[in-house]
Amino acid sequence: MSNKPIKDMIETIEHFAQTQPTYPVYNVLGQEHTYGDLKADSDSLAAAIDRLDLPEKSPVVVFGGQEYEMLATFVALTKSGHA
Repeated sequence: MSNKPIKDMIETIEHFAQTQPTYPVYNVLGQEHTYGDLKADSDSLAAAIDRLDLPEKSPVVVFGGQEYEMLATFVALTKSGHA
């Protein structure tokens, strides 16, 4: 990990997914997901959101708790331009 300030969260996630894909990004009560998981899951969900053909930059409501799927969803929405 680096102590450099983060300027773009998506670029940072992409960087770690390429350089340290097995490094944990989420670990709660034994449920662990890596940067590689986050990239794959958020890319897949972003593609699905894009196929919905929503108006550009339209808001999307997300409901959930503090789980990995929420993290992947927010990253996907950012990638698809709906954050």
